[in-house]
Amino acid sequence: MSRRLLAGAIALSIWALPLPARADTTLARGQRVVVERSSSRPDWVEKRSWQAEGRHYFVGASGTVSDLSLGEEIAELNAKKVIASALSEEIESAVDLAVAGRPDAERLDRAISSTVRQRTDKVRVKGVVPVERYWERLEVGTGNGVKTVYEVTLLMAVPDRVFAAAEDRELEALSREPQIQEDSEAMRLLEQLRKQP
Repeated sequence: MSRRLLAGAIALSIWALPLPARADTTLARGQRVVVERSSSRPDWVEKRSWQAEGRHYFVGASGTVSDLSLGEEIAELNAKKVIASALSEEIESAVDLAVAGRPDAERLDRAISSTVRQRTDKVRVKGVVPVERYWERLEVGTGNGVKTVYEVTLLMAVPDRVFAAAEDRELEALSREPQIQEDSEAMRLLEQLRKQP
């Protein structure tokens, strides 16, 4: 094959290769189009938390961000907030059950629940393991063009025993709070909850 024919064949084959998708500059302001996914969309993306097979599962999402790694960080932080919130809800449910039928139930429930809510941002659970990550790359109309953004969703898992240990640590931390220490009944109740299996 002559050089000229070879060069023509190469040029033709390069021309025939599909070009990467180009941003559609006709998107209306706020209009969003998914242009790439990390995988097919898993069903857990729409969930918040659940329990199965000896683990608690939690989902955190980034919202719209400009960078994939930033999206991962935000999704992990949000998953940890969901974990802290779930732990607080678990403690509040245990308190509700423990005070049911007591004459001072409303007062105790209010005292402990308000302290639990104040501590939610301080709750830390060790042993949290990322299980799966899902992301989408989107093009969003800005009014004068298109920008590329990401949305990241992260699935985290906590073994049941680790979650129970975190709950026990949180009950202990609650008993050190000044407003609880001033209430002997609340202290006694928290101690009972810590001794429960």
